[in-house]
Amino acid sequence: MRKHHARILWLFLALLLISGCSQPEPPPTVAAPTADPPQQVAAEAATAELPLEFQLRQAPGLDLEPLPLEPFVVTLDNCAGETPLLHNYQQSLTLATKYILDTEVQELDLSAYRVAMETTVRQGYGLSDTRVRSVEAEVPLEVPPRSSGQFTLRWDELWDENQLDILQGGKVIGTVPVRVLASAQLLTATTRIEACAPGSDAPTSEAPAASAPPASETTSQANVPLVVGDSTPAPDEPRSKEPLPVPELAAGPGSDESIGLVRDYLEALAANKPRDAYAFLHEQYQQRLSYDDFARPYNHVVGIEVHSIESYQLDKQHEMARVSMTIATDVQGNTVYTDYVGVYQIVVTRGVPPYQRTISSSSLQPLRQND
Repeated sequence: MRKHHARILWLFLALLLISGCSQPEPPPTVAAPTADPPQQVAAEAATAELPLEFQLRQAPGLDLEPLPLEPFVVTLDNCAGETPLLHNYQQSLTLATKYILDTEVQELDLSAYRVAMETTVRQGYGLSDTRVRSVEAEVPLEVPPRSSGQFTLRWDELWDENQLDILQGGKVIGTVPVRVLASAQLLTATTRIEACAPGSDAPTSEAPAASAPPASETTSQANVPLVVGDSTPAPDEPRSKEPLPVPELAAGPGSDESIGLVRDYLEALAANKPRDAYAFLHEQYQQRLSYDDFARPYNHVVGIEVHSIESYQLDKQHEMARVSMTIATDVQGNTVYTDYVGVYQIVVTRGVPPYQRTISSSSLQPLRQND
């Protein structure tokens, strides 16, 4: 009986020891979510609804590209003077308020922000709300005693290339290329000084321009055939033209590429394809001249006979082509032939050769008209 009680007591003690040493295992730890998914979605939606803002990438005027306009000549007479003649030539130029926003490079729909982008550009460049503005400049001109001076001057439009950053919530999400007609500069392209004859107040003739190359050094192409349609009559008589004089503002011979550009341009006009000819114009020239205004003068052109094309280099980025030609036009059923001298300014685009060339300005001067 005692042994039985002892066993029961030992079992009871063993149960007490086991129950006192064992501890229940804690429940597994579950990491708390970093953000409540609905709250995160709401935050992203709020960011997407923030309005877009715009700012210029760089300060204005850091990447200016000159676009030359038509040159003009100023003559000063100092034949009767005993001392140098100093003259500060002043002129003003009316500039249109122009800027080009290339929004097509962006996938974003920016149509609702057009006014905001234009306001940013206008404020950044100090452009007024008027359509035109005036730029004034002066250049010093000097003529020695007993001499006459002929100065070829030229205005250059100064176009600035920049970027318009698109910001949303303080972060840049895209850019829009922008080109702005920032200003213009007046410069002296060439200077020609002629000594006056002794005892005369008139200058002597045929003093060569210091910057003009000999005519034999120019790149030229002559005897280009008349480009006409099947129904276009040929000129009534052969025309033998003298070579054009070398322009005074030339700095050296031009390129065959410029001659080819002008030839293709004239061929398109002669073939009654003004749209193809318009494509040869520089984009900034197209901004100044609409297609309708460009094409209208050529509506009655039935043929162009090119007698010679000569190309001259003005500087590293600009060339000039001069063309002697006869243009045939239809005037009330009669074909009228008129001789012209055409002057074409050409811009050479920067980059890797072969350089792209486009026409930045053109002019036609009639010489005579044959009925």
